[in-house]
Amino acid sequence: MATNINGVTTTVAANPSNNAGQAAIPTQPEQQQSQFLTLLVAQMRNQDPLNPMDNYQMTSQFAQLNMVSGINQLNKTLSSLVSNQQVGDSLKAANLIGHEVMVATNKVQLAGGVGQMGMDLSQDADNVKINIQDGSGNIIRTLDLGQQAAGIQKFVWDGSTDNGLSAIEGNYSFDIKASNNNTPVSATALATGNVGNVSMSGGVVKANVSPWGQIALSDIREIL
Repeated sequence: MATNINGVTTTVAANPSNNAGQAAIPTQPEQQQSQFLTLLVAQMRNQDPLNPMDNYQMTSQFAQLNMVSGINQLNKTLSSLVSNQQVGDSLKAANLIGHEVMVATNKVQLAGGVGQMGMDLSQDADNVKINIQDGSGNIIRTLDLGQQAAGIQKFVWDGSTDNGLSAIEGNYSFDIKASNNNTPVSATALATGNVGNVSMSGGVVKANVSPWGQIALSDIREIL
């Protein structure tokens, strides 16, 4: 097949396995670079002395080739960095095994008459209330925590309900109502759990936190 670069025709051997009788088109950057250099050398050897190669076009072709090669190398480097980051996350997560942690979830487990909960306040609040709900979404207990400082705070539910009875042990949910000078304050609900093991799924390292299951490392707010 004849290939023309800057007006000079160079013949490239046809690929016998190509049914159309055309030269195989390289798909890898290394193959493209090799073919480009082959064609360029042939062009330089066969150029017309009275009409030599345009230096600007040759420089432009080199720049384009180097850009493709550079992007390919950058992709390989980024893939390697991502892989190393995942390994690093796995090692950090492994250190959590056996530790009690606070994770971002609005669930609370009542066990032994105690339900441990927490919250992460974005700023100081002068009025904080916790509404604990059963499986049907009914509020069974409201805790008035009053004034709380910004950051992570821990508190305990003794299992009693607003009607003075004891709640059945199991899992419940809760929401946080916080404000400062009647202006709502953002708060993230937290719960405690124990890290049993770690795993990687879809390239994301997760910790198996009992009783809440697989939790992303980013959702672990504090190690107790």
